[in-house]
Amino acid sequence: MLPENISDEIRSSGEKIIFDLFKCEPQTDDWVVMHSMLLGKHTKNRWGEIDFIVLAPNLGIFVLEVKSGRVERHEGIWRYTDRHGYSHDDPRGPFNQAREAMYTLKNYISERYGKDSAMDRLLMNYAVIFPHVKHVPAGIEIENFQLLIDLLPDNKGKIGTFIRNLSHQTLIKQSTKSGYYGSVSLPNKNKLMNF
Repeated sequence: MLPENISDEIRSSGEKIIFDLFKCEPQTDDWVVMHSMLLGKHTKNRWGEIDFIVLAPNLGIFVLEVKSGRVERHEGIWRYTDRHGYSHDDPRGPFNQAREAMYTLKNYISERYGKDSAMDRLLMNYAVIFPHVKHVPAGIEIENFQLLIDLLPDNKGKIGTFIRNLSHQTLIKQSTKSGYYGSVSLPNKNKLMNF
């Protein structure tokens, strides 16, 4: 975990749950999970932040967006309500937010290591986690394998299983697209240590 402990400044109970689940996750000793990474060169905004970046050898690089509390969507507008009853609306939505963050990270990798380099070809995807809800309003932007809901602090093993499935489903989906590199896109530990 980078940082090793979650900051006291983090108010999101959902991020705290996910941080603890990753920290206690069995069979992930060679993974690197980075929390709350700021993005200086966001593709759409002046700046941004990635809740979690998962660097998992033989699986890929995954950007995770976590939304705590109650989640609703009405006429295309997402509404998040925290445990204190405070709500805010978001027309962009969590899936677009995660996708934009992933492409910002991908652009950074392309600039740093070179377009079409081995690092640029690593398997990458994004997902959204709603730890406190049992149902998410359906939408065209939602792929079930990119969504994790209803988590409790005692759900050890669930986050690792989710990431493994995210990797597997991403490989399947990309195998039908141009630019598919197969198992070459799965990062080994040495490539991820250069990240």
